[in-house]
Amino acid sequence: MEKLTVLGAGSWGTSIANLLGNNGHRVNLWCFEEETAEEIAKSKENSIYLPEIKLSENIMPTSSLEEACTNTKRIISVVPSQFTRSVIKKANNFIPDECLFVSASKGIEKKFEIFRSVCGHTRHRVMRLHFIGMQRDRVRISHEDEGKHNEQKTSLTQ
Repeated sequence: MEKLTVLGAGSWGTSIANLLGNNGHRVNLWCFEEETAEEIAKSKENSIYLPEIKLSENIMPTSSLEEACTNTKRIISVVPSQFTRSVIKKANNFIPDECLFVSASKGIEKKFEIFRSVCGHTRHRVMRLHFIGMQRDRVRISHEDEGKHNEQKTSLTQ
């Protein structure tokens, strides 16, 4: 499986990383707090944002944007909207050309415009992932790519 990156290790980002990891993908999970990355690496748990959920062995936590973004095919950004622009600016030099961006951040700033203005109009394809609802171990999501809409329910723990 290809290497994927999730930017943001809150409850939503950690849940997405866990879902991808449980499906066999190698996932770099970028954590703003170095302590969070260390905890996930040691215990395979994010006790602050997703307590009591054992995380996939396929999750590789890091607090380095360079490590998280280098040689990845897809980046799923779950960084809070107010920080998305600054994080993407810092990560931009490490993001491979032709990388697919998926915005799963909550908030009102238009993520398409952030990614395109920071990274350029032709380098990357951008999708939006809409959060519909989450229970302890299940998530319901929808996504939009070039105007096409899809919705699904899935388990975080399999």
